[in-house]
Amino acid sequence: MPVCDLDKRAPHAKKVMGLDIVVWWDKNESSWRVFKDACPHRLAPLSEGRIDHWGRLQCVYHGWCFNGSGNCNFIPQAPPDGPPVYTSKRACAAVYPSTVQHDIVWFWPNTDPQYKDIILKKQPPFIPELDDPSYIKMSISRDLPYGYANMR
Repeated sequence: MPVCDLDKRAPHAKKVMGLDIVVWWDKNESSWRVFKDACPHRLAPLSEGRIDHWGRLQCVYHGWCFNGSGNCNFIPQAPPDGPPVYTSKRACAAVYPSTVQHDIVWFWPNTDPQYKDIILKKQPPFIPELDDPSYIKMSISRDLPYGYANMR
């Protein structure tokens, strides 16, 4: 998705190749993040949440907060003097590896941890002219009502 279509102040719901994702700006790492659009707690859409004042993605349902790596940093209902339940791996959001190239957010469509560094090995297509300030470019997107298989 083009960066120009995204607002850094709010999470964005998108459906790509049948995957429900949420795209949001991680101000702590100054980068766009792509998560599965489901809170690990009750599967509420994270895209309906908000970015809190610490720059975390906060679920609308029970207020769980996630950093850009998908780790849960805060559970409002957890007692402050109790065990740190938010550190459990079951409390982590599913993260898609992502990057920005040519002002477009790209992501690898698999949240399996074995792919967490795949963006370093498999880069999106690079077109040098698009980074040249003297080159005039336009970004246009269109939603078409047919599946990926038809675009071969």
